[in-house]
Amino acid sequence: MKKELKQALFGRNDMEWISVKERLTKEEIFVLTFSSLGIRKLGIFTIKNQKYWIEGNGFSLELDTLKVTHWMPLPDKPKE
Repeated sequence: MKKELKQALFGRNDMEWISVKERLTKEEIFVLTFSSLGIRKLGIFTIKNQKYWIEGNGFSLELDTLKVTHWMPLPDKPKE
């Protein structure tokens, strides 16, 4: 998707999958993840015992266990 279209649709143009090998966030933020198993999970990145976890409604999984390969931050909440 072209950057101009992403900017128009999402209010930002950085809506790209980020490889976990390339970069992980140090902040607790809402993310969408994708795993090598084809699983997509929506949750919050957290760090426990120096390992990354994705936590959501009723689940808490270590990124390595889920085999997460990519992630992207969710867009900001709507402006009223």
